[in-house]
Amino acid sequence: MLDTKKLREKQNKAGFGRLYKNENGLAAWTYEGMRPVVAAQSKNLNNALAHIDYIVAAANALPEALDEIERLRADNEKLRKIAAVAGEGLAEMMRRYG
Repeated sequence: MLDTKKLREKQNKAGFGRLYKNENGLAAWTYEGMRPVVAAQSKNLNNALAHIDYIVAAANALPEALDEIERLRADNEKLRKIAAVAGEGLAEMMRRYG
């Protein structure tokens, strides 16, 4: 199972917020100090641009995705508990009226 706590820790340890592409699209930057985070290196320019597009989109989507995963896990746990209670009630009805 995906460990959302570890991913959040890694994101916080990285120490930057959103990523942005530089002017030529070949590097991902933060605006805190304008430091490069990652640069694409590929003999194929289209591949390099696609790599940076993906890295920037994935990194920027991560906080929202982790929130959604945690919300869905909590909802799933609530539903699991409801199903367990319903199952117990059904078993009791089958014993009584079976």
